[in-house]
Amino acid sequence: MTTSIKKSSLSLAAFALAAALAGTHAAEAAQVSGAGVRVNNQPVAADKAVTLKSGDVVTTLDGPAVIKTDAGDEIRLDRNSTVRHEGTSDGVEYLLVLAGTATGTVSPKTTFGASSSWATAPEGGKGEVRVEVPAGRGEGRFRSVSTTTGGVWLRNNDTNVWLPDGNSVSITTDPALPGAVCYRTSQQNNASIEIHKLVSGGTIRIRYPRAAEGCIQPLSGNKTKVTNSINSNKQEKADVATLFGSNSQAALGPGAFAIIDNQTGGIELGEEFQEVPEDEIYDPVDDATDASTQNTTKR
Repeated sequence: MTTSIKKSSLSLAAFALAAALAGTHAAEAAQVSGAGVRVNNQPVAADKAVTLKSGDVVTTLDGPAVIKTDAGDEIRLDRNSTVRHEGTSDGVEYLLVLAGTATGTVSPKTTFGASSSWATAPEGGKGEVRVEVPAGRGEGRFRSVSTTTGGVWLRNNDTNVWLPDGNSVSITTDPALPGAVCYRTSQQNNASIEIHKLVSGGTIRIRYPRAAEGCIQPLSGNKTKVTNSINSNKQEKADVATLFGSNSQAALGPGAFAIIDNQTGGIELGEEFQEVPEDEIYDPVDDATDASTQNTTKR
């Protein structure tokens, strides 16, 4: 797998940059169609496709809708979903899911995602991805359905997450913890997710197995904290490695954390126990409602 991409990912806080880039955007040609669709709160005829421009907000009410990008990639919106067109930059068209569920194709020309991450195809790849966003929360739930490259990258500023096909992860940001990002992998996953976090000295690599939850948080003194929650899978450990400096590596069991020196790559270990009640733990995959695994990759 390769981490190269022509455009850096944007977080929700960075979306203001879109306005500054407006002068460089090519004319968007994405179109939306479907019954019960509204664009900027204006109803759209069911038999009419509406061309979208940067900043347009699409809302589905009584039924699903389909957005077809300029590259011909399709993104299907479930009912009661909201998506905003974020414009085109460096030839890539961006669509942000504000609420609800979207399932569709990511390619070298199309990406979509949530405030916590963008789902992007590896260079030259293409695949089917599902993104779910609970209303009013800084959370995105991602599933790589089927791709030509074995998975997709989820990107947000200095962090890239490799999500293998058939696996799911929930990514959450918390305004109360600036810079912190938390991850929750599905109990149904058959592979670990791999996180590449860029710091001043190089790259920190974190692998979370199935049924795990943990957070990555910047600390003062040019350090980073990586946690593996006490609620995580008791049979497997998270793996942390610094791919620079001391090239250190450590395994984190449930309730453990690592403090990483961003310059030297050194790792210090500790433990903290803050268990969350089971009824508050969310699994990103609901087998009773998840039919997206039946989809095939669009070519």
